[in-house]
Amino acid sequence: MGMEKPLPIWAIFFAIVPGILGFILVFMESQVTEVILNKPEKKLKKGSGFHFDILVLGLMMIVNGILGLPLMCAAAVKTISHVNALSVYR
Repeated sequence: MGMEKPLPIWAIFFAIVPGILGFILVFMESQVTEVILNKPEKKLKKGSGFHFDILVLGLMMIVNGILGLPLMCAAAVKTISHVNALSVYR
């Protein structure tokens, strides 16, 4: 894959498809977990960094994809604890 002969241009553009699917997977997993945690009976108040965190998550995924770095893990336990850390209880 590019070590003995150059990687074809079509292969580079073809790799965008799984990268976008991975981005959607991690981003939507975070969004679904946040929706579950923001139920009215939990009485959570969004902290100041709540939306900024989603922005940073999206930017990190884009930069990691462009640079070929590993994507973040889609694990609900990680996301639940992360969102709880950003939330303020009423």
